[in-house]
Amino acid sequence: MEHTRPNKTERELRRLDAQLLSDLWVYRAVARAGSMSAAAAQLNVTAGAVSQRVLRLEARLKERLFQRDKGRLALTSAGSIVLEAMNGVSTTLTNALSRLGRQQHDSIVVSCTPSLAMEWLMPHLQEFYRECPDVELTVRSEMSRPTAEWMKNEGVDVVITHNRARPAGLIELASLQELTFPVCSRAYHDHLRAQPIEERFVTALHDDDPWREGEPPRAEWQEWLALAGSSCDFAINTDRHFNLASLAYQAAIHGQGMAMGRSVIVNGLLKTGSLVLGGNIPPVPSAHYRVLSRAEEAADSRCARFAAWLAGGLARTQKETLTLLAIDP
Repeated sequence: MEHTRPNKTERELRRLDAQLLSDLWVYRAVARAGSMSAAAAQLNVTAGAVSQRVLRLEARLKERLFQRDKGRLALTSAGSIVLEAMNGVSTTLTNALSRLGRQQHDSIVVSCTPSLAMEWLMPHLQEFYRECPDVELTVRSEMSRPTAEWMKNEGVDVVITHNRARPAGLIELASLQELTFPVCSRAYHDHLRAQPIEERFVTALHDDDPWREGEPPRAEWQEWLALAGSSCDFAINTDRHFNLASLAYQAAIHGQGMAMGRSVIVNGLLKTGSLVLGGNIPPVPSAHYRVLSRAEEAADSRCARFAAWLAGGLARTQKETLTLLAIDP
């Protein structure tokens, strides 16, 4: 039985070129996001542009990649085949680029929560290089909720989180439990203490997503208040909300209220006098800083050395903060 060979036009249509690869990448974004609008937001283009690219791809492949029903998208069998292939391409490229970077720089990629990165890691990073001069770090500040798949796709070797529960599927290389306490400017503190206790009202400055685990906006303050109980010598009458702890600290420095301090990342601000202890309650235990990796990276001695250095540094900083609080008037 003779097989009909595809004509030249059909072969050209399916030949991988820049346009086809670009359209396939847009298609993958739509398939993973589940909608044209969500993919458009990720790609920073209009939904109309995304739709046109998908239609062009379907016309070129002569296959329907989506079933469209009342605005909802579902993959066809052809769409599933293409998505699986593109996911494979993405993983292969990510791994290759990651290996290339390591060969060139012998570096490990570290993803860290923004406030810890800005307030602690950057000021102490040179200490790591003095201790481990043969290890290069590529540091990224991100708010993503880490998973093994995310780390693999993004080429991240180590992620530093601030959360209550260790994410499933990742190896914990080191951890430190954080301690929290209210902080404010010296002027705000002195003004508050000058008021009769029944008139000590404060503006609470909130990090609305402190643990990245779906917690309510006031979670960190509520945790502290639950432990402080009736011993707290002030009351909250106003709330201000931010998406980073460091933004709340800046607002506190400028006298806008009282923030929930974390012993590690307010250490430098306490040492300079930019912030002082705002309440009369000792620090209470809260979430953990966790140094996490995938199983593949857990055996990398560079990751283990970085994790050990980080845990030791965080512990020393926390101890220093507790000393500062003990002598703070």
